[in-house]
This record gives sequence, C-alpha cells and structure tokens, in this order.
Amino acid sequence: MIFSKPSFAQITTLEQVTIFSSRLKNPIVFDVKYDTNNIYFNVRNNSQFPYMLELNFNEFSNLSPVVFDKKTIVLPGINKLFTFKIINKNEAPNLAYKSKYYLANINSGVERFSPYLVPIGKNRIVEFVQAKQDSSTKIFTDHFVMSIGDTVFSARKGIVTALPDNADELDRIMSGSLEIRHDDGTIALYLGLNPEIKFVKIGQKVFPSQPIGRIGDLKFLVFKVFEIIDDGEIASFDITYIGPNNKLLSSRNIRGLKVDYPNEIIIKEMSKREASKYKKNSLF
Repeated sequence: MIFSKPSFAQITTLEQVTIFSSRLKNPIVFDVKYDTNNIYFNVRNNSQFPYMLELNFNEFSNLSPVVFDKKTIVLPGINKLFTFKIINKNEAPNLAYKSKYYLANINSGVERFSPYLVPIGKNRIVEFVQAKQDSSTKIFTDHFVMSIGDTVFSARKGIVTALPDNADELDRIMSGSLEIRHDDGTIALYLGLNPEIKFVKIGQKVFPSQPIGRIGDLKFLVFKVFEIIDDGEIASFDITYIGPNNKLLSSRNIRGLKVDYPNEIIIKEMSKREASKYKKNSLF
C-alpha cells in the first residue's frame, strides 16, 4: 500500500519578509504653536502604528532649552514633545528643523509574547487546509478550516488597525484582512472574514477570546502574526498556542485537538481593571 505522507507548509500569498501593502502618505503631522512666552512643538501621529521620529534643529536661537537633536517614538494621536521658552520677548525667536520618520520596531530585543489563543473558538477541533502534491499531502498550518458564518475570536489583546472592507488610506499589511496590533508591536492578520459583518471598528481595543468577525465564502481563516523589522518591512514568525492541559504547542501540533480558552491565558495581558470587568462579563 502507498500512504500519503503529510508535510507542513503555509500557502498565504505573503512572503516571509514583505512590506505593508498600503501606507499613509502623511502619517506624521507637525503641530507648532506659539504665544508671547512659549513655542509649543508637538506632532500628531495619524496612523494606528507607532513611528520613530528623528529631528535635527539646524537653526535655534532665543529659545530655551537648547535642543539640537531628538529621536523618539511617537504613538498614535497627539504627542507633546517640547515647550520652548522665548528668552527675550523683544526679539523674534528662530527655529528650523529637518525630520525623518519611519515605522517603529518597538519589540526589538523583547521576548515574544506566548501563548496565543487558537482564533477559531473554544471546543472546536482544529483542522487545516490540505492539498495533494505528488505522493504527499501538504497541511497548511496558517489556514484553519471553518464554515460560512463561524465566529472568529481575537487571539490576543490589541488595537484594530485595519478592517476587511476598509479602502481608506492607512497602514495595513494586506487588502481584505482584519489586522490587530498588539502591545509588543506585533500584528495579527485575520483573512477570510465576511466584510459585511462588523464586530469591531478601527482604533478599538479588543481582548483575547472576544468575537471579532464571521467567516465568509472562503470557508477558512488565514491567521498569521508579523513583526516590524525595518521601515515598512515586516516578517512573519511562528507562534505558540495554548493547548489542552495548558500545554504550549506549535501550530503543527494543535491539529486534531479541541480548542481550550483557559481564563489565566485570557487575562494574561489584561490590566487588573480589565480582568475584573472580564470576570464580571462586562468587558466586551
């Protein structure tokens, strides 16, 4: 007898190292205001992602404190950087600068978070998409077999940065996906959701085990996690899931297992207030 030998692979159209499919044209906007005593130097980050900002002040007079260079991470929203005091009110201050900004790699050197929840839902049996190739059967461990209308759940706490139906200009990895940025800077991509059914919105904080969408016509969920490694460049990496009896398992080792959502893993990234609300069923 000839047996079909299984092998494991991934079949997303994303390369191991790639770039964001779309980017904001002007993610960083400078907001410089003044009165008779001070100059207020702030920036607005219009993205859902943190950016690294490098400033070089090439003209600087009649102001205090004196600043020549500044390199800092600017988070989404308004970032207050400097309040410069005008030294001599009878003379005009002089301020000129050059700037450079790029997506920030805030998780460099930080241990990756573990473990993730399996996003297909509690008590479901994990099945992956398979395809015959010659004498072997490839099992694609980032493609979860599901049915139309099945609920998809957040694998971690994070901020929604892209929606399946959103065509606005924004920083996103892939068209048609729901994307969530985690506190450690990694980004989860959920592809295969019905764009007409909306559970969440851009900028919303979501939590582990929270419903975030329903499966569409593809009948499977692509789930991948990325990290920023350079300006606009990202790389996917293998993650660890929580398995039965709180075992930590790779994606290939969860095939055929029943999904579990232990409370201690769900609340692992939560603040005390969030965990308290979760236990009272009032968090989401």
